[in-house]
Amino acid sequence: MQTERDGTETRERLLDAAEALFAGKGFEAVSLREITTAAEANVAAVNYHFGSKDKLITAVMVRHAVPINQERMRRLEALLSRKKKPSVREVAEAFLRPMMERILERDCHQALFAKFMARMTGEGANCLPSEVVPQFREMSQMVVEAFQQAVPGMTTEQAYCRMKFCFAVVADALMRDGAFEQISEGRLDAPLNWDFLFEEVVNFCVGGLKG
Repeated sequence: MQTERDGTETRERLLDAAEALFAGKGFEAVSLREITTAAEANVAAVNYHFGSKDKLITAVMVRHAVPINQERMRRLEALLSRKKKPSVREVAEAFLRPMMERILERDCHQALFAKFMARMTGEGANCLPSEVVPQFREMSQMVVEAFQQAVPGMTTEQAYCRMKFCFAVVADALMRDGAFEQISEGRLDAPLNWDFLFEEVVNFCVGGLKG
């Protein structure tokens, strides 16, 4: 009989295997058989722990989205609780850095997050996984408040627009762009210094938020 510890370990192995395979091949190209083989589990385990491949994809997304948003909110709360008004750069850093730092934790995250962004914001994307909607709403409200403190006169509609544009900049930065690699004569080709790239993302978003 499977113990609770065995079940937890199996679930984590499935998530680890799915994450690595999704990063390398994309969501649709990976079969459940590939995931279970890599995880040394069986298809029944996927059904038991997640219910379906789509829910497994959601679980991988939630696995990262929740801690990223928790860290965002922690940083934003620290800014909003100060007597001193936050600067635009401080707000942008609090909003953007948690994702960037998580991407740098493991090699596969850059490719994985690029695919997450494409899945959530690309053609045919309908919505966020329902499991993370309440947290994203709470985080977004904090971002809007921080934007408005940093840029007096910014309306709520403008704040949400600029938050969306910041997401778009990050998404584009994560995507490999073969045409631009040719144009830049390889200067934006992999392996790229991600610290440099993320600093440029922040610089660009700060300029846009001030606009």
